[in-house]
Amino acid sequence: MVTPPAPVATQSPGRIPAQTSLFAAALILLTSNPMQGSGLMLEGVVTHVRDGDTIVVSGVPVRLSGVTADELGTARGEAAAAFIRDMVRGEVVTCALTGETTHDRQVGRCSIDGEDLGIKLIAARLAGRCARYDPDGFYRVPQQDAGPYTGLMPAYCIPR
Repeated sequence: MVTPPAPVATQSPGRIPAQTSLFAAALILLTSNPMQGSGLMLEGVVTHVRDGDTIVVSGVPVRLSGVTADELGTARGEAAAAFIRDMVRGEVVTCALTGETTHDRQVGRCSIDGEDLGIKLIAARLAGRCARYDPDGFYRVPQQDAGPYTGLMPAYCIPR
């Protein structure tokens, strides 16, 4: 299991270089923006695409919050992973982490130049809004604009 190092407290919030060689290319930023969950930002190059809703940013696995894509091994799942792979190739990705983890992954919303990856996936009809993990409705309008998700919606996405 890969777990990023805890940020080091400093006198003035700012960029803190990652503490191990695994995270050397990633930057964790301390912010005071409450809309960014934990206030931790991860910025770096995507080193691997696990599937349509999980990327690895400079060695840190990140589960895209609030969206779901079909699993690899299905046509839609393979298409979602290929779409993300093409989108992030050679780009710097910024992820606003929620502070939550699932399995070995951090959870967060990721973007390239301010363009949210989840919105792109939903607009391409390769992912759907996972309502349970989108309580603030960030992906509600993009999902309405794209139409109903026709992939497999996991039970964990249904609000309790």
